[in-house]
This record gives sequence, structure tokens and C-alpha cells, in this order.
Amino acid sequence: CTGVQYNRHIDVKASSSTDGQVNTDKVMKRKDKDEYPAFMWCRSCGEEWYLPAIDELKLLLNKRVCEAVNKTLERRGAIKLNDRITGQGYWSSTESSGVFCAWGVYLKDDYTRSYLKVNEGYVRAVATF
Repeated sequence: CTGVQYNRHIDVKASSSTDGQVNTDKVMKRKDKDEYPAFMWCRSCGEEWYLPAIDELKLLLNKRVCEAVNKTLERRGAIKLNDRITGQGYWSSTESSGVFCAWGVYLKDDYTRSYLKVNEGYVRAVATF
């Protein structure tokens, strides 16, 4: 979220660790949704696109899943999952403490961590295909 929104101490109830679509929909129904740029960017890719939940991001680490997704991404001319920037985390849509933090994951080594919502990080929009 933006710094202004962070200072308001808002829990958006994006608590699902398995369903980023549900989390994204909760944020997109808010009047202040523009204060959540990661969610807005994901949805700008199309109505079916969303910010994945923490377990969805971790699933992408499974070798077979990653290979299948990368084949599809390559056919569509997108950046493959294994072409990551080392040492950078990707945001999930899952809040970890409600008001202040959300979960992120380093896709390179499956390291998950709770980050302050106001921190910068990478975002990977996903859609079911």
C-alpha cells in the first residue's frame, strides 16, 4: 500500500493464504483501492488477473509447475519465472499481521518473510489458464 494508507493502519482482510483472487477482489471492492498499487497493477492486466496468495507463489517453485508455466510464458513472450532478479522478493496478496504486514517470497530459494506493506518489492500478476 501507499505510505498514506499504511499510516491509517488498515486491515483489508486479505487473509487467504491459498486464494489470491479472493484477496484481490476484497481490495478491488474498496473505495480506496488506488492506495494499493500492487493490486491495481495486477488487475490492470485484465479482470481475471490477480495478486497471488502466498501459497500460490510457493507453488510456482515446484519444478514441474515452474517448467509448465515457463513454457506458457515463453509462448506469450513474457518473462519466465526462472529469469528473476537475485535477492528480490515478490509480494503476495496475503496479509500477515493485518494492519502492518503482508507475506512475500523469494522465488529463487523459497524463502518467505513478512514485510511492512509500505516496502517496495516485485509483483507477479497471475491468472488461471
